[in-house]
Amino acid sequence: MSKKTKYTDSKAETLKIERASNYCLSCNKLLTEEDHHPSILKEEESKETGYERKDYCSNCWKKIQDKNYYLFWIKKRIKIKKDKTISKKERNQIILSYFNYLQSKDKEIILKDEAIPQEQDIESVNQTIDYKYHLYFISHLLMKYGVFKWKKDIKDEEGSINIIFENRYTDEEVIIKDAQPSVETITMIKQDLQTFLKENQIDIEII
Repeated sequence: MSKKTKYTDSKAETLKIERASNYCLSCNKLLTEEDHHPSILKEEESKETGYERKDYCSNCWKKIQDKNYYLFWIKKRIKIKKDKTISKKERNQIILSYFNYLQSKDKEIILKDEAIPQEQDIESVNQTIDYKYHLYFISHLLMKYGVFKWKKDIKDEEGSINIIFENRYTDEEVIIKDAQPSVETITMIKQDLQTFLKENQIDIEII
């Protein structure tokens, strides 16, 4: 397959490749602050699509200059409008959608754990992300914003404490683990949440 260069981002997207990463693959710099940056597509048999997308900041790309790619293009970033204002209800709905997304991912991890036989190597499972700290922090943030209402704490059969909230929008119960995060973890969670909000073109500070 011949190498092609200078493809536009819209042309690359016809191949149904992954969305652009928010961070440089080399130095982990936040790419959403860039006006544009280099992106490449490499053939990768382990990927379902047969290709893997890699995004770099301009400085790292100058050092790497990886020529072994199938496609190369310059990704143009859409600038977030700093003056965009939203209502508290819109803010709450978006944060709630992020909470629901993480809760669904957390359930997937539990199902994977239960499906693996005890004698099987579970190293890959241990490397999956545990969202219990995210869910704990964001559920209390939603309680602060009036979306969730605390109902009670209960202990499960293993003696762990579960916190039960009520979703004021749907009247449904929401159950999370009592997993109080450290200060460092809270900082990381806030950064993750801010990134999610920025992807939705919302610029608000999470206190």
